[in-house]
Amino acid sequence: MASNLPKIWILTRERFGDLLLGPALRIQRLGLAFVAKGHQVTLLAAPGSIDPGWSGVEFGELRPGFTRRMGENDKVIVGELVPVRAMFELLASRIPFHWDVYGLSLPETLSFAKIWPGARSRADSRRKDLRYVMMARAADKIWISHSHQGTFLAALMARTGRTADLADAFELPSKFIEAPMGCRTDVLQPGSGNPYQEQGITGPVFLWGGGVWEWFDTETVVRAFQILAQRSANPSLFFLSGRNEANADYDAPLARVLASAKEKGLLGKNIFFNSHRVRPDGLGPWLQHCTGGVMGNFPTLETRMCWRTRYLDLLWAGRPLVVSGTDPLAEKMEQENAAIVVPFGDAHALADAIERVAANAEFHRNLSEGSARLGQKLSSHRTLTAALEASGLAWKRGRPPRAIEKLRYLVGW
Repeated sequence: MASNLPKIWILTRERFGDLLLGPALRIQRLGLAFVAKGHQVTLLAAPGSIDPGWSGVEFGELRPGFTRRMGENDKVIVGELVPVRAMFELLASRIPFHWDVYGLSLPETLSFAKIWPGARSRADSRRKDLRYVMMARAADKIWISHSHQGTFLAALMARTGRTADLADAFELPSKFIEAPMGCRTDVLQPGSGNPYQEQGITGPVFLWGGGVWEWFDTETVVRAFQILAQRSANPSLFFLSGRNEANADYDAPLARVLASAKEKGLLGKNIFFNSHRVRPDGLGPWLQHCTGGVMGNFPTLETRMCWRTRYLDLLWAGRPLVVSGTDPLAEKMEQENAAIVVPFGDAHALADAIERVAANAEFHRNLSEGSARLGQKLSSHRTLTAALEASGLAWKRGRPPRAIEKLRYLVGW
């Protein structure tokens, strides 16, 4: 397609295979949105990736010297964290770029996960902070999911105490474009049967739709279902993801949930764990046959900064959410009559909400309709189209990194 529109380059550290999850799905939708606008698009991903074969998107590997391939009028979208050498090459080139941090993750999350011990974890967090500051300063526009993420970035920049950084932090909101991850736009395809009944589960099912991590409050959810069992109520809790592939940071918190459910006599009674992982293209029957989703949040900075993309599946399927502790997407769902939010740690209030959704058909129907409406409003097509229009494709030359910043990054300070 002949076009005088600028060519778009998308840079990511993601390694593409046959399974597309969160960040990879975001890149897919972003690339295809630019193609739909008439742009030529090239995706540069981690070495070893498999070409996903998206129509209109050229695929390549993100290797040193990539900036030499870019034309004077080309535009760049950068994923949240690209490899260090790629980041410095991009910043030194002063090629204009937009920075997509819709799924901003925090150093606090690293501390919770205990991925590395002590000093190494602290050094990694400092390096991550510096990468955020350098990218935020140089980017022409910053794509975020909600305003709390922008506040966090501005605070990181301001905390250096340098006059220039304070001034940049003060003006940083002028760069923000709200472009949250949206819902799938394909039609929900129901399966041939009820997968819960096939596992011997009858009655209303509330779905924990994603992984189990340290920064989620699973214990309040388990205690809520203990209360429901004591009431002889019939809702069940189902952990969809089951066990992960030998990932210690996932399996450790999951093992604690399993132990808690077993200790309370709930495992196999009203709390169940899937025996296998469900691919995104196989979610249909699990969503179709559940009553709603359930979640537990801690009152942490991670919770306030996150955009819980697992809720998007519920919105896509028109299913309500019941959650203890709030987060930005849960708040939006509550405002749109698609969710019930109860206070953090209140297992009795969570049990009451679950029981009401399960027992009151009209109440459940109203929440489901609210979920479906919000899902349409938050479709990926709408959110990305709005972001593209807001950006105006008006990139400006960025700032090269300062030598002191490179040094501070390398020493982890």
